[in-house]
Amino acid sequence: MGEILIPRRTKVEKGYELLADITVGTATTSVDITGLNIGKGDEIVLVSDIKNTSASTSIYYLYFNATTSGYYSQGLSASATSYPGARTTDARMLDIATNQNASLVSNIKLTNRGYVISQNNSVENYGSSSVLLNNFYATTTFTATSVTEVRVTGSVANSIGIGSRFQLYKIGGA
Repeated sequence: MGEILIPRRTKVEKGYELLADITVGTATTSVDITGLNIGKGDEIVLVSDIKNTSASTSIYYLYFNATTSGYYSQGLSASATSYPGARTTDARMLDIATNQNASLVSNIKLTNRGYVISQNNSVENYGSSSVLLNNFYATTTFTATSVTEVRVTGSVANSIGIGSRFQLYKIGGA
């Protein structure tokens, strides 16, 4: 598991409250942000900059409340030559090839009906001539009264490399 963080609350501009800021010091498979209290109707934004330092392409998943099943996602990727789409029965947020970077913004909402939905938009391979765009949208099939934990997990061991950073903001934070 990645570093465990007791969220600190820091006010920032434009109504965004910084709940957590994690920079990975040792390659890991998962990063957990715990101690949250995100209620129905609340929105949070996870800004991620991930470096895949593993020897294989890794798929990354965005889980809530330590629940790793009960998700659907729909994805669309775009390269210079193809635009494939796919529907999966998991919490997929993106995939990153070995030794590549991705910058990702995940808009997350706990709906008034209790479903957690996420819109994950990323740019992979930034800084190179082969930039890839990824959009994955996901929903839970289970309901929750609050989100107390957000977890990013790679499908390959230690695929969240040193220097990867995760910042979680609450929109309209006090």
